[in-house]
Amino acid sequence: MNNIVQIVSLHKIIVNESLHLNISSGYIKRMDSFENALLPYDLFLPVEKCSTENQYVLVGGYDKYKYMLDKGIKKTLCIIEPSTNYEEQQIKFLRRLYNNGDATKENRQKILDLIPSFRIDYVLKKIGLSKNEYNINYQYNPNIPSEYININTSEIVMNWIEQLNIHNNVKVFLYKRAGLPKGDPLKFTTEHMKLLKKFFKLEPRFYQLDVNYQIEILKSSIYYKGTILELLRSMVERV
Repeated sequence: MNNIVQIVSLHKIIVNESLHLNISSGYIKRMDSFENALLPYDLFLPVEKCSTENQYVLVGGYDKYKYMLDKGIKKTLCIIEPSTNYEEQQIKFLRRLYNNGDATKENRQKILDLIPSFRIDYVLKKIGLSKNEYNINYQYNPNIPSEYININTSEIVMNWIEQLNIHNNVKVFLYKRAGLPKGDPLKFTTEHMKLLKKFFKLEPRFYQLDVNYQIEILKSSIYYKGTILELLRSMVERV
């Protein structure tokens, strides 16, 4: 492959005028949090050389490009890819909008687990992760009984269950459901957690209900798709 790596001035990089991609606020926040620690790779851009002008066409990394423009960064390291046509350039953009194959929470967890505890605060600052986010998403609350933690549980779900102001029997029910294998229709997931967050705000009387009835409601919330399907079927049958 005839690719060249070189530093390019941002004012020489052009973008399709109709291309206005949304950049998440979370990305900007993370980049800002470790702005002083950014390395060339963090701002690396793929471009194509224009055949007739001393300019380059951006074919990926729009988020980094916009970040550098907003921050007044003048130049960055680029890989100069072979020139293609307009359609192929858009295909490159689309392909590169997908997440990296290793960009998973599980992989971040594995690396964070290698960091000594006394160095974790320093590392979190370098990667733009707050201590609160770390505690919620990457560390199990010590109050969670260890027998309910397994390879199928996630920190964010288990920690959310632990902080609920509900009877311990209800917590145990949710702990067990959260520990079921992925794909099990009875498993309690982040999707169910988000649903219950809204439900608890709308209906605070839930906390006053009998423990067994609370569990029955939670069972329905986990199987809510099936419940909705049954409701829709009953509506059809009434016609």
